[in-house]
Amino acid sequence: MIENIRRDKIAKLAEALHTTPDYLMGWENKSKDEASLSSDEERLLEMYRQLNDQGKEYILQTVTMATHVYTKNASVSDVENSAG
Repeated sequence: MIENIRRDKIAKLAEALHTTPDYLMGWENKSKDEASLSSDEERLLEMYRQLNDQGKEYILQTVTMATHVYTKNASVSDVENSAG
């Protein structure tokens, strides 16, 4: 019966249940190693899920800016340019 539900409804249901549409449909989407999160990642995700929509948007914007500066390939000059 779940196979007849529209994709957007499955996505909303998965979000409400804090899971993935793939899991709800019984599909395997990643290997166990790829799907595991570090303890820091789990902590961040749990805190993110506690935020309201405004807080989530703030975090997404902040992380987007930080990834432009603090990615593993960012040079020291990138960090200095963003600070000044």
